[in-house]
Amino acid sequence: MPPSPSASSRVSSSPVLEFPSKNPFLQGIDRSIRELGIQLVQNPGPGFEALTVLTSPPALSSSCGSAIKITDRGVGNGMSMIITVGIVARLPAALVQAWKTFVPSGGQANQVNPMVLVLMIGFLVIVIAAVICVTQAQRKVRSNTPSV
Repeated sequence: MPPSPSASSRVSSSPVLEFPSKNPFLQGIDRSIRELGIQLVQNPGPGFEALTVLTSPPALSSSCGSAIKITDRGVGNGMSMIITVGIVARLPAALVQAWKTFVPSGGQANQVNPMVLVLMIGFLVIVIAAVICVTQAQRKVRSNTPSV
């Protein structure tokens, strides 16, 4: 996606955030942005960069501090719990989106082949089984330490 004339006249130190097409790892995001017709960064430029630089470290410090407190109180691994809560919080919206994708309403044609849904569910079961196997695996390693 070529940059707009107003965006190309600006000099920016982070063109990857403003134009993800320049990064080979963000091609899917770039395609989605083009299909939706929106910008990744609504107001790019020095203000966006300054706000990002000023707000990212305090946010990270806050989340890491909370994770350390959770771990210290013996509840569990704090960072893992914060990540899990974030995933669970987004789960309802993801399920609604999946439902809208695979079960169209209003007489619309199905956007996705039903076989894709079957393959996705099969892949989900395989991933869950693999995670359980790795989690439950035990490796007994002999330790030969000299007795003192």
